Amino acid sequence: MFDAADPSPEYELAWPRDLFVAEATALLEPSNPTWLEDAELLLEEVFTGTAPKDDLRTAKWHELPPGLFKNPPAAGATEVARAFVAHLVNSADKLPERSERRPYWSVRSTARAASPPPDAQDRIQQLQQEWAQLVEDLQDRGYFDWIAPRGCDARPMSLPADEVLAAEIERRLSVDGLWPLCYEDWDIDTLYGLIEVVHDLVGRPRHRDRHDFGGCSWHYSNFAPTPAQVLYRWDVDQLLDRYGAGLRLAADGEDKGRRP
Repeated sequence: MFDAADPSPEYELAWPRDLFVAEATALLEPSNPTWLEDAELLLEEVFTGTAPKDDLRTAKWHELPPGLFKNPPAAGATEVARAFVAHLVNSADKLPERSERRPYWSVRSTARAASPPPDAQDRIQQLQQEWAQLVEDLQDRGYFDWIAPRGCDARPMSLPADEVLAAEIERRLSVDGLWPLCYEDWDIDTLYGLIEVVHDLVGRPRHRDRHDFGGCSWHYSNFAPTPAQVLYRWDVDQLLDRYGAGLRLAADGEDKGRRP
């Protein structure tokens, strides 16, 4: 169970701290019949481990600060879950942030001796590959489904999602054949153009559901572009920093989501 005085590494944030607080606060405001499922989705995304999502359903009232309840012993499961999320928000400044620890010495020394540092072109290829993986992960989590929803037998779409995204990217960049992503074929200008376009296409789904038959995958809804763009800029900026690109995406103004 979460201990605000000594938070476990299982409560490591995968999001910017302020973004977690904003989305969790928005989740706590309205009451809706799918609140618990929406809270699970949020915690699944926000943290690198599964403990927060697991603890959401198993938390007990006596494990949480009593000030979060009107009558703690009488609190039902949903009230306890809401109090658990509120407790995380109140303790957000104590949550550990995601970090990439250096490999162990034996791995570092072997890698240093075995291979020379990559040249500039190799680093660009690696940057492109990691960015394409980031975008693939966003698509898997439904971040493009408000532009290009993915259907199933029970909810068919008139066009496949990849065709919709390909047409949308071509319309915005006046270049065809950029989706699905094939990073091996790009020059650096194509990469930066795609980075900017994807910023404007993402929307965080705050709800998901699926059928209980036919192997249906998740269907996403209740999209919020602003938190998705904040998260995307944060991830892309970290990636650009790691590869020494020397630039960041603008966080506000008319050029929001664009490189300088």
